[in-house]
Amino acid sequence: VAAFVDHLPAHLHLVIATRRDPPIPLARLRAQDELVEVRAEQLRFSPEESADFLERRMGLRLSPSDLETLTRRTEGWAAGLQLAALSLLEQPDPRPFIQSLSGSHRFILEYLIEEVLETQPPEIQTFLLRTSLLEEFDAALCAEVISPALNLPDMDWPGLIRRILHSNLFVQPVGESGLWLRYHHLFQAFLQQKMQAERPEESRRILTRLAEVYTAREEWERAFDLLAQLDQVEQAADLVEKAGAALLGAGRVRLLSGWLEDLPPAVVAERPVLQSLQGCVAVVRGDMERGRILLDQAALGLEREGGDRSALARTLLRRSTVHQQLGLYAEALVDVQRVMDLLTPDYAKSSLMAEALRLRA
Repeated sequence: VAAFVDHLPAHLHLVIATRRDPPIPLARLRAQDELVEVRAEQLRFSPEESADFLERRMGLRLSPSDLETLTRRTEGWAAGLQLAALSLLEQPDPRPFIQSLSGSHRFILEYLIEEVLETQPPEIQTFLLRTSLLEEFDAALCAEVISPALNLPDMDWPGLIRRILHSNLFVQPVGESGLWLRYHHLFQAFLQQKMQAERPEESRRILTRLAEVYTAREEWERAFDLLAQLDQVEQAADLVEKAGAALLGAGRVRLLSGWLEDLPPAVVAERPVLQSLQGCVAVVRGDMERGRILLDQAALGLEREGGDRSALARTLLRRSTVHQQLGLYAEALVDVQRVMDLLTPDYAKSSLMAEALRLRA
């Protein structure tokens, strides 16, 4: 075919329709302006085109909001729209189906299995299943997450990514650089369901390692969501202890409060640092008395544990602020003095000491 292309007469055009880039000199043809490419971005339907297709081809008329949702969920993928329409024809009310549209619906599932996944070599199928657990990925993240999780130190992640890009397997670049990738949402949902059904232990190990990476990068929300999904309560509680002060400082009280409510009450009750954070949340919401009670309990717990002087000092400083707001200045001064006694001399230049000095003044 490459030789044929090189000798095409001027009046003849060759059209190739293919899922993957054919092994002909595309770069040279592109540079010589002898190639017209129609790719996913050009083929993706707009909401207006989706409406026209669904009405004229499939006999469906949807409300503007349902149409917008369906186009967004399918990302304008024409086959996905048609498969969704086949299911919609069986629905008395289209809205619940459209809202729940995922790779698990029968027609979409059959298409993805028969036309996409089962035609791939085993190593590519495995790659697709494993990387579907990552919201976005590049070769470095695969090496950082999947390799240690499954003990695969010699995996050629760049080579595998080049192969799926070449095959156009419902993968799309993220951002202008194109170095990060993501799957079409429906394809990813299908792959994730298949991965978790057929390889649950692998899935758990990959997601656990991913949560560790997110935690190390201080991507707290992603890490907590994963730990909650994995039902790793103690690890989630550890994360809240690590991130709590930073969230308070950033004013993200609602997020912190939600995390504390998601944890079992018994776990929070046995962790003084979490009780201290609970007290701060109560204070920010205006419940001074409950805040003081929780901070009292946290201080007592930290004193019993004896180890983390900085955590105790931080709790006492928080309680000192509450005492001041309640007009209990003597109690506030006692807390500040205890903090200064705790922190001298190791923390002489710490932010905790600076806060203690400010409160004492």
